[in-house]
Amino acid sequence: MKRINNMKSGKEIERMLDTYIQKEKAVEVDYFLKIRIMSKVNSLNENKLHLTERIKFWQITAVAASIAIAVTVGISLGSSYPSSLSSSDKLVINDSHIENLDLFLMDEGE
Repeated sequence: MKRINNMKSGKEIERMLDTYIQKEKAVEVDYFLKIRIMSKVNSLNENKLHLTERIKFWQITAVAASIAIAVTVGISLGSSYPSSLSSSDKLVINDSHIENLDLFLMDEGE
């Protein structure tokens, strides 16, 4: 008896599957759905592209600004350092007694 019920339920399942497949085949295809979906995807990609362009612009701007600030600070620090020697004060060193250059300049017949 169970076998008959199983066969009946199997036939019922096959009939339900056939009915479902026929309903799915009867659904009309919307050809413009693909176009709408792809346009939405492309608009999202364009928004991401604009965002990455903005980020790159700000990164380049930040690097250029930091270089300009570093150069400006270096020049201002270099010009603010007080020089201890004026243009009239010169340091004169007489080192003739330290190293006798005559010894090096003499020609010994070499």
